[in-house]
Amino acid sequence: MSAWNRRKKYSIDDNSMQEERPKFRFSKLVKHQVYLTVISILGVTAVILGSSYAMFTSLDGSSNYNTIKVGTFQIEFSPIGSAINLIDAFPVSDAEGSSSTKTPYKFTIKNGGSLEASYTIAIAPDTSMISQDNCANNLLLDKYVNFKLSSSVNKSGTLTDFVCNQGGKSMYCLTTKTLAAGATDTYELRLWINESAKGDNSILGRHFHDEIYITADVSSSETGVSKVLTTNQINALSLDDQPQIDSIDGLFNAIDDDGTSYVFRGNVNNNWVKFGKDGDNDLYWRIVRINGDGSIRLIYNGFNTNSTGDTTVIPDIYNYVGNDGNVLDYYNSLSFKTILDNWYNRVFSGSEYEKNIALSRFCVDSEQDENKNLKSKSRIESNKPSLMCVSADGNSMVKMLNVGTISVDEANIAGLTVNNGNVSNYLYNGLDVWTMSPYNYQNALQMWTINSSGLLEGKNLSTESVRLRPVINLVKTVDFSGSGTKEDPYMIK
Repeated sequence: MSAWNRRKKYSIDDNSMQEERPKFRFSKLVKHQVYLTVISILGVTAVILGSSYAMFTSLDGSSNYNTIKVGTFQIEFSPIGSAINLIDAFPVSDAEGSSSTKTPYKFTIKNGGSLEASYTIAIAPDTSMISQDNCANNLLLDKYVNFKLSSSVNKSGTLTDFVCNQGGKSMYCLTTKTLAAGATDTYELRLWINESAKGDNSILGRHFHDEIYITADVSSSETGVSKVLTTNQINALSLDDQPQIDSIDGLFNAIDDDGTSYVFRGNVNNNWVKFGKDGDNDLYWRIVRINGDGSIRLIYNGFNTNSTGDTTVIPDIYNYVGNDGNVLDYYNSLSFKTILDNWYNRVFSGSEYEKNIALSRFCVDSEQDENKNLKSKSRIESNKPSLMCVSADGNSMVKMLNVGTISVDEANIAGLTVNNGNVSNYLYNGLDVWTMSPYNYQNALQMWTINSSGLLEGKNLSTESVRLRPVINLVKTVDFSGSGTKEDPYMIK
């Protein structure tokens, strides 16, 4: 891996983008508004990760300092206009912070080479500026900073909900996209101080120095993703033309927040994966989908390839503790989240397998309609599933997790419905199994399940017989041996 970093410094008091030492001024606490001395210098760091090209083959001079070339891959980063200005910022609502009336930071990413490649846009601390300003002990907590990244697909949320690791560096990954040779993506980025900072006067005078950080993956070798895609016919799936038809099996494409996802559906037998150990027992999984960011989503099948029964769920039984949770942040308050986390820590934490598990986006869909009814209920009951996880007001409903459960939308796209039991579907295991999607919230929170008849059904959290099937995601760079059948499952080389 090679890294290269060069940044321009902008005056934060004008839009002329002068290359000079940033100016800043101090502010005072006025009435109930918390004003901040916050400086944002957004440069660009670009990192190329790849098994085939280990180093830069050319690096343009200072006149094109944002262009990097590796082999036949080339990524170009071009800022448009001034840097983001958070000086004198104060806490505002998401609606105001993300408003189109607020001037964004604009930039483009172009693939000027001849290879298709994926890239990730992240925000990372600008350690150079932090050192230069000697403010390491005076930084604004990132939990107070929200963002909106606008392009063909919008992303938004609190920075700390998007924690990731790129090249051994902790940062916030905002989006991952695949860019065709010669194609260009244009972005608008807005940052603001969120309303949770209200009342915390300790933030007065804090600094915020971050930079845009771009990674790109280039590899000419076959990966697990390419193997799955090249050995399956990819079918177009219209989510506007449901209901689901039980007899339609195979691999289907659908749009998610990161681009195109490829979802296994129906009675398939070529999505088996053997990965990990629980004690002396090998673990078997089924591929649910290839996510839009290239990671591979797996659902637990236990110690063998039996498709039904108690061996397909973890032994820990969800024990209802009387906490229905806040519907707007229900997942963090569910006790089965603790069961999943404990299971993951016991089986994978510190093991040789953990390096191949991605910290990934899971959708905790708490969006409500004007009558406070959960939209997931009406969406699934009308067979209109979606892999998008941004609410109508532009807010993200994503949790970054090592382990979760399947969403009801994933199960619906895979061929399960509320109307007809589908016992031939690969997700059917003859048991009631929790999804991580809420069903209804009246006097208490109800969750969607895949029931023992192969139906999607809402159940009260106090239903004791519902079991858990963990879902994890493999990193997109894994390579597979095997053919994906139960007799010859995929295994990481």
